Amino acid sequence: MTVGEQISPVRAGLPAGGTGSPAEAAARADPAGAPSLPPPPPQDETASLRDLAARLRTAYPSVDAAVVETTLRTAYEAFGQARIRAYVPILVERRCRNALRAACRATSLAGRAAAGTAAAPGAHRPVPGPEKDRS
Repeated sequence: MTVGEQISPVRAGLPAGGTGSPAEAAARADPAGAPSLPPPPPQDETASLRDLAARLRTAYPSVDAAVVETTLRTAYEAFGQARIRAYVPILVERRCRNALRAACRATSLAGRAAAGTAAAPGAHRPVPGPEKDRS
């Protein structure tokens, strides 16, 4: 075969009757043009997330249950495109605990500041030193 000869689409591995562009392939695969939805989460992943929600509500009783659910849903959605699903529940739990811990810390600091009883943890307080004679 010479350079000038045309290769038929069938011999080139392309579908017959088209150029084989990705847009054409997508149109043939889904004629309605609807976007493909992600597959539903595996049953064990769903059960793990239900257990996690219960553990988080127990671990953070001062946080409203709706906030815990929203935090969990947001963290889970962040891993929606993860190809390897085995570690998703672990990563979601870590992200939720960090977010809820920070929320509890901010709430307790705001409560202390409103009460005016204590300084924020880690705030610099001058340490009394030896008195110097100023005469």
